[in-house]
Amino acid sequence: MRKILIATHGHLAKGFESAVNLICGEHLGVSYFNAFVDDTNIDDFINNYMNDIGDNDVAVICTDILGGSVNQKFLPYLNRENIYLISGINLPLILELVLYSEDINVATLNALIEQSKEVLLLVNECTFQYESTEEDFF
Repeated sequence: MRKILIATHGHLAKGFESAVNLICGEHLGVSYFNAFVDDTNIDDFINNYMNDIGDNDVAVICTDILGGSVNQKFLPYLNRENIYLISGINLPLILELVLYSEDINVATLNALIEQSKEVLLLVNECTFQYESTEEDFF
């Protein structure tokens, strides 16, 4: 089973959860953790989450900041072959991970990360013209 965890500082993970649920509907296998916003102990949460990942599961853990405290807490688990840690996440990457239906591996994750980078740009300098229509909005 594929498991996805979005773990961030503050309430950012909750924001990603809201956006994913709005766009895709609620997905099983996707969990969210807002670190340092309440009394939840981050070490306890991570230990419990990681203990629930079986040998036949694949877990993709997405954090907000490379080198940040949330990301660092997951580093000791990277010795497991079925654990992948991605930092610097954005909504396009999360949506790709949620909707991707094939097996996840290093090559797949690298491709999805590259795709998500392509949507990060200064729109003022884009060469295309975009006209919005009523259909563009919910």
